[in-house]
Amino acid sequence: MSKIIFFLVFAGTYVQAQNIEDKLAFKKCRKEFNKKICLSDEDNDSLLFYLDKCPNETGPIENYGCPRCNL
Repeated sequence: MSKIIFFLVFAGTYVQAQNIEDKLAFKKCRKEFNKKICLSDEDNDSLLFYLDKCPNETGPIENYGCPRCNL
């Protein structure tokens, strides 16, 4: 029984993590990088690489992941 519960929790988490918010931006990212990179968040600012305007710097979501709003 515990294996079934674990599987359901894991499957639900996996499906949620794979949700693509902006399909066009994701497709553009996939042309240049691979899926693993596009779905990563190396700077840990809660924005995935393909949505992050500053993927190497931590910044708030309101600034699209950039530390300062200069976009």
